Amino acid sequence: MPFTVLTDANVREVINSLTREDVKSLHKSLADALHSYSTATDPEDSGCCAANQPSRISIKGKTGLTTLYMPATSNNGMGVKVVTLAAPKVNTTRNHEDEDSIQASPAPSSRSSMAEAVSKSSSRASSPSTTRLAGPSSPKAHTPTAKSTKPTDSPDDPATPKGSITLLTPDGRPRAILNASTLTAFRTALASTMLFKLRSSVHTLVVFGAGAQAYWHIYLALLLRGPEIHHLYIINRTFTRGQEMAKAFASATPNAAVSEAWHGGKLNASVLTHDYGEYSRLLKEYVRAADVMFCCTPSTTPLFPAAHLTNPDGRRKGRYIAAIGSYQPHMQEIPVEVLRQAVAPPGREHQHRHLHLQHKQAGEGGAVVVDTIEGAMKEAGELIKAGIGGEGVVELGELVMLRRSGKVAVVEEKEKRRSISRDRLARGKSSERALRSKSKEKRGDHDGGLMDWLERGNVIYKSVGMGLMDVVVGMDIVRLAEERGIGTTVHDF
Repeated sequence: MPFTVLTDANVREVINSLTREDVKSLHKSLADALHSYSTATDPEDSGCCAANQPSRISIKGKTGLTTLYMPATSNNGMGVKVVTLAAPKVNTTRNHEDEDSIQASPAPSSRSSMAEAVSKSSSRASSPSTTRLAGPSSPKAHTPTAKSTKPTDSPDDPATPKGSITLLTPDGRPRAILNASTLTAFRTALASTMLFKLRSSVHTLVVFGAGAQAYWHIYLALLLRGPEIHHLYIINRTFTRGQEMAKAFASATPNAAVSEAWHGGKLNASVLTHDYGEYSRLLKEYVRAADVMFCCTPSTTPLFPAAHLTNPDGRRKGRYIAAIGSYQPHMQEIPVEVLRQAVAPPGREHQHRHLHLQHKQAGEGGAVVVDTIEGAMKEAGELIKAGIGGEGVVELGELVMLRRSGKVAVVEEKEKRRSISRDRLARGKSSERALRSKSKEKRGDHDGGLMDWLERGNVIYKSVGMGLMDVVVGMDIVRLAEERGIGTTVHDF
C-alpha cells in the first residue's frame, strides 16, 4: 500500500491547482459526509455517523501551549489530527456592544506608506477612505506587488496551528500524513462556502481578519464566484498584515481563475484598519453594504456594533455571515443581539415599533447554522453568551447536500427522515423540522421558503470545526496530489 507524505507547501500546491469543478467535487464529498453525520442513526450504516466520532482531547503543556487530538472516521477511512495552538493575541480594548462607545483614533501621520497608498475617494464621500488595492479603476501606484503568494500566516508564525493529520484506510493501513496548517484553514473555508455559493447576490464581500483563514475564504470566494464580486473590504487591526494578504492576491497567484477574478474583473479591494480616522463610519457603511461577511478572528468582543444589523436599516437586505474565527467559550465575533434576532419568533421583536417596515426586511430562518451541534454548544462563545441552545441551531449537514449533477439542493427529510432517539432530540438534532416550521410561519409557504432563506435571507453559519472534516478533505487532497504527482510517495510502507 503506497503511503503519501504532503508538506504544507505540497498542500498549498494542490489547492492552488484546483478548478471550480474540483471545488464542487470537494463540496460534494464534504456535504455527503456532513449529511451522514447529521442524519445517520446506525453507526454500522455510516462511518460518518455522529456516534462514530470520538470527542477531541485537549492537553495544556507547561509552556502554555494547547495540543488538540482529534480522531475521526469516515466512509473512506479514518484518521487523527494533532495540532498545537499558541494562545491567540486578541484585541480586547475595543468593545462594540455599545455603538456610542466607539471612538475612532486618528491615523498616524508618521505612516508614510499608508498615506501614499490611501485613495482619495470612497463610495459615499470625497474624503480619504481606505487603502485601494485592486480594480480596473485603481491607479497602478496603488496596486502592491509581492514576491510570495503564501497566506500571511506561515508555519513559523506563533499563531498558526502546528501539527499533522495521519490518515488510515478503512481496514487500518497507513495511507498518508499531511501537514495540518494550511489544510485546517482550507477545509474550514470549504465548509463555509457550501452555503456561500447558494447566495443570490455576492457583490460586496467583507472579511474580518487577515490570517490564513481569511485568505482561504477569499480565495474560494474568488474561485467560485469571482466575476460577481465587485467590492472586497478587508478589516483588520493592523494595516501591514492586511496589506500583506492583499499582496498575495495582487501578485501572480498560481490559480488562474483566482488571478483573473482579482485583476480582470470588476473587483475593488480595500483594507480598513482600526487606527484609521473614519473607522467607525466606514465600518458601519461596509457592514450595511455586505452581501457576505467572513469573520476570521479570535476576538473576545464583537467585531461590529449590533445596531448595524438589528435596526430597520440594517435589516433591509439579507446577508450570509460565516463566523469561524472564535473557537472557545470566551471568544465572540458576532453580537448576541444579532444571533438572538436570527432565532427570534418571526416578526415579534419589531411588530409594534416597525410594523410598516416588515415587508422590506429580509427574512430570518429561525435558527443559526452550525457544523456540529454538540461542539457548538460547548465551544461557540457567541451562542453560549446569547443563550441559544440546541433548539435554536441546525446542522449544516441537515440543510444541504450535493446531487450527482453537482447542484446544491435542500435536503427533503419530511418523508424519509429516520426516527431520532431522545438523546439526539435533546441535542437539537430535530432543528431542521423546527426551522421549516418557522420558515413556513414567516412566509406562508412550504419548501420554497427554506430555499428562499438560504439564497436571500439572513443566514448565520457558526463553525467550531471537527475531525471529520479533516479526514474527508484530507483524503481528497491526497487523492488529488497523487493524480498530479505532488508530494512524496513511499511504496510498500
